Amino acid sequence: MPTIRLSIILTFIASLTFAEPTAGNSGTVVATEDGGSYTYVQLDLDGEKVWYAVPATEIKVGEKVAAPAGMAMKNFYSKTLDRTFETVYFAESLTGAVSSETSGALPPGHPPLNANETSFDFASIERPEGGKTIVEIHQEAAALSGQNVVVRGIAVKVTNGIMGKNWVHLRDGTGDANSNDLTVTTPDTVKKGSMVTATGTLATNRDFGSGYKYAVLLEDAAVKSE
Repeated sequence: MPTIRLSIILTFIASLTFAEPTAGNSGTVVATEDGGSYTYVQLDLDGEKVWYAVPATEIKVGEKVAAPAGMAMKNFYSKTLDRTFETVYFAESLTGAVSSETSGALPPGHPPLNANETSFDFASIERPEGGKTIVEIHQEAAALSGQNVVVRGIAVKVTNGIMGKNWVHLRDGTGDANSNDLTVTTPDTVKKGSMVTATGTLATNRDFGSGYKYAVLLEDAAVKSE
């Protein structure tokens, strides 16, 4: 690879961090901008102004939201908005939106604002032909590293457009808290909650810095919804 091209790539990677704001886990929307497939939302988190980018959604200034962890990109340029954000956190969503006119008390029977709104049924998931279950991939990661792997699961979380890829968390009901989730990077668009079959190269011990590490990662996968 030419030296100049490698330098550009390394500079881009160095601009990325993977973290979450430290000012608190909830805040008030103080500004929004729609930019293509994303809505950019500025939150006031205990006096700290933080920008988030989430899949296009309707959200109003003054709403209260719970701010999730996100993938931070420094000096991020949005072509659609023609502006550069000093730091923007890419996240799947801003949860627990509450109108500024809403009283402090929730209606009787209302679920907690931070509750997981979606449950997934893994009972119908079958091992793909010639493929592995998610727990098997974790257990056999050393032997499978660098090999082509096929896996089927439900996309329980999707974050698009980070480092030119879409990031999908798959689960199939196998494994425990340490081995029931597989992160997949893909150029394909995946809908949260859909069942998919992913085919990609298994990587191990991938470290993107700032403590954001993957013991197992399925990279550049072709993902087919079922």
